[in-house]
Amino acid sequence: LERVWQAFTDPKELDAWYPGSIKDADVRPGGRITWPMGEYDYTWEIVEVEPHRRLVWKEPPGLLPGETEVTAVFEETDTGSRVRVTQAGFGQGEDWLGQLEGFALGWSQNLANLYLYLRTGVGLDRFFTWRSETGATVTDTPAGPEVLKVKPGSFAEQAGVRAGDIIVQVGAAPV
Repeated sequence: LERVWQAFTDPKELDAWYPGSIKDADVRPGGRITWPMGEYDYTWEIVEVEPHRRLVWKEPPGLLPGETEVTAVFEETDTGSRVRVTQAGFGQGEDWLGQLEGFALGWSQNLANLYLYLRTGVGLDRFFTWRSETGATVTDTPAGPEVLKVKPGSFAEQAGVRAGDIIVQVGAAPV
């Protein structure tokens, strides 16, 4: 449990598995952890710290249209440790479309990074760039991702993607 707790709270450990490079870290209530991501600083505002049990932080608007709260719960198990991450506060409406699915996938990939790092010591950033936004908001359907909205001037608009399209192939690769 100590090792996984350190992976979330020690700046060098967190830097090894979480995307980006830490700019500053102060893991105590009222403190912050900040990563530069392109033109934006991504920040965790630390709300609660129960060592080896619970870490709660807020993420202000920036990557998302509004503030969310993230809770990481750390537990001993018969075979090691378990981390449960819950992110709450997702809103409704056009600005939030696709955000819940995107952040769920992001946490899934981040926790895979954490597992790999704790097992092997290898740090892997599955988010190779923070500038890969296509400009299309999509939702999963049984047929494939359906485009809900296309941002004017975006790559998606330039490629001729329109609301209502179902993406089944990008280049020669099936989706």
